[in-house]
Amino acid sequence: MRAARTYLTFIAAISLVFGVVYLVAPLSMTTPMGFGDLKPSALTDVRANYGGFQIGTGLFMLLCLKRERLKLGMLLAFLLAAVITASRALGLAIDGDIIPPSQGALTFEVVLTVISLVIYLRTPNSKQ
Repeated sequence: MRAARTYLTFIAAISLVFGVVYLVAPLSMTTPMGFGDLKPSALTDVRANYGGFQIGTGLFMLLCLKRERLKLGMLLAFLLAAVITASRALGLAIDGDIIPPSQGALTFEVVLTVISLVIYLRTPNSKQ
């Protein structure tokens, strides 16, 4: 249980930090990934989708911690990591433009997926 609590705290913090950065300074996140010049409407979309999703995820993880729903939080952490990893890998395979930030992100996401799965499988079901 301690591993799940520590990990969910870590994921919540990362999600909240990235979400806030996407919300207040989206170009700092999109430029290194090659998004190019974004129109104001595109920046609003990045703020809403990337920022909003990350902040929402972080808040849900904190709620899972507070309500002792560690198994549920770990399931979300695993599913998100696995789907993001698979989507990035598929995108890289289809598009073929592998830049260092994408390689780094994919490596980080694979590690998170494995850690999330291991901790999820070792976390007992939450008390009802």
